[in-house]
Amino acid sequence: MMKANAISGKGSTNIIYGCAGMMILSFIMAGTTVSGAASPFNAVLAGTLPPAYSTAVLTGSLIFYFFTGNIVDSLAMIGALTMTVVSRWIFDNETPVFKALASLVCMLASSSAVILSAGIEQPSGFAVHICMSVLTAISVYFFSDVLDSGIKTIQISGSKGCSYAVVCILLITSLTSLNIWKFNIGRIFGVFLILSAAAEYRQFGGALCGIFTTCGTMLCSAVTGAATVFFAAAGLITGFFSEFNRIIFGIFFMAVNILGILLIGVTDNSLGMLFDTAAGTLLFWIIPKSALKAYFPDDRNDDINPVRLTSSRIDMTARSLAEIRKDTQNIIKILEKSDCGSADRNIRAAVLKEKQYMLFSQMHLAEEMLSGLCRGMNENIRYDRRNTDIIKHFLNDRRIKYNSAAAYKNSAGRIFIEICCDNITSLDCKSFIKEFSEMFLKKFEYSARQIYQGEYIISFSERTSYSVNCFSAQCSACEDEPSGDTAICFEDSFGNTYLVISDGMGSGSLAAVDSKITVSLFRRFITGGIDTLTAVDMVNSIMLSKSSDESFATLDIARINLDTGELTLIKSGASATLIKHDDSVIMVNASTFPVGIINETKPFVKKFSFSKGDSIVMLSDGVSDKSYQYIKTLMLEDDSELNRVPERICDNAKKFFSGRRDDITVLTAKLTAQ
Repeated sequence: MMKANAISGKGSTNIIYGCAGMMILSFIMAGTTVSGAASPFNAVLAGTLPPAYSTAVLTGSLIFYFFTGNIVDSLAMIGALTMTVVSRWIFDNETPVFKALASLVCMLASSSAVILSAGIEQPSGFAVHICMSVLTAISVYFFSDVLDSGIKTIQISGSKGCSYAVVCILLITSLTSLNIWKFNIGRIFGVFLILSAAAEYRQFGGALCGIFTTCGTMLCSAVTGAATVFFAAAGLITGFFSEFNRIIFGIFFMAVNILGILLIGVTDNSLGMLFDTAAGTLLFWIIPKSALKAYFPDDRNDDINPVRLTSSRIDMTARSLAEIRKDTQNIIKILEKSDCGSADRNIRAAVLKEKQYMLFSQMHLAEEMLSGLCRGMNENIRYDRRNTDIIKHFLNDRRIKYNSAAAYKNSAGRIFIEICCDNITSLDCKSFIKEFSEMFLKKFEYSARQIYQGEYIISFSERTSYSVNCFSAQCSACEDEPSGDTAICFEDSFGNTYLVISDGMGSGSLAAVDSKITVSLFRRFITGGIDTLTAVDMVNSIMLSKSSDESFATLDIARINLDTGELTLIKSGASATLIKHDDSVIMVNASTFPVGIINETKPFVKKFSFSKGDSIVMLSDGVSDKSYQYIKTLMLEDDSELNRVPERICDNAKKFFSGRRDDITVLTAKLTAQ
């Protein structure tokens, strides 16, 4: 039934035209050769194309052999074509591997039958047929791979690049054996291909297609190919001038080739190559650029980073929000000037002004949040088109249904992979980690799984250079009440680990609420992509507006970049932090306000060098400065038992309580190499 559908239905007219085209093409290509032997191009076409087209290829080849009187000399090829066409009609398997194996069997069977019936005079002749059969099978596999991906878009890089390369080289090799008067068809087509690729893909496309052309012509004839040795260099150099007019672009390509000819010496073959170059350039000029767009998609569009586009749109939103805020402020100023000035009204105006200030502050923070998100996307994320193509090819080969897939690199060059799908039952994350690691020759790990509007977002990332081991301990001021401190350790999506301590005002449950709100908000902002300082400002603004009563909390942050090891401290009313770097310990302290007290908070920010084996100790204000020497001694000792250090510090800090007790929190971390 499937074979019947191939020649019936609404597409029958197109099939007729296609078959006619295949007959003409196969008639032309039937006489081509590869290094003196018959070219397997028609056998490759027959083994790759659907049955109706394969039959047309056989028909065109038979017509050529009949009119040229080469039927007897071409019995091996005719037999191979016939068996291949029969197999295409019988078998439904359309995979590239099956097509290649079927073509190999048909070629070997036909060659063996002809040689055995004629008698083996030279074993080398049979070896040539074996090599040609293997070449045909390999070519069928790659031709089928190209056919499966769609032939209307030529990919000279990415997952299909190898397949297109084989198709291109075999086509040029076969065409090079065709000559019309003084012109070589293979070299003319090669020049046209080089110019087309260089115009769209710049120096990369020009150089690559130049190599394909030289390789193809060399395979056909060493003499013919010798004059094309400068094609790759000419394509590379010409690619740098792809923005020029097509006429100038073509002239420049010819000029580079003329210089190459002058360097190696002028011969009859090199002069013929110049004629072919001129003919190929003329063909490039004649064919409209629009006609090539379907086959050579404009690669310049791929330079447009989708991350950059998104960040630009977000930045535009931030600018619009700023304009709205400014316009609203101007309107309020105009209304204030018309106020009558009664005492009661002035009181209400003062209260209103305070609320307005808080509103505009939060609007300003929203602007900063969006702008910071844009900066983070541009600085930390770079879309990786090549690896995105590889991931999509990987998923398609395994018939995994997905909505989108993308690969990114951060500023350190680490690879991130995101796969969005509606159902995760078909995703074997453990298997993916192993295959991604083998595919990219890097160690990968499972990052996160999120659900947004019913869609699953699965993230994988290349393993960072460093990891952080975190340990903590707490001691409440009152045994029957919770600690007013909150300490957490978490990672963002850019390869940073955050150590955070917040100490709520006072102690007990109320202080615990404030510290937990502070830490929870900060974590939510950071994991949402907001930069650190903007996140601190947002937390401060929310804590200010949370209640009319005084309510504040300290915020002590240590950010460790797991790619570079860089340590950044951000402190808002926080206690001292001790850092061990190499064989020394430094103490960092700063006088700043906690969050939730004043409108414009200015946290202390400082960066430090941090490397393998270094450690950090963060403390709440329940730890007296009298304990610092003890902590320093602990850090300089063998830190193999770092997990016990927080408890030992807590026990030591209790000794220095005098009068009112306070909550104690200790958070330690050590940087290790992965």
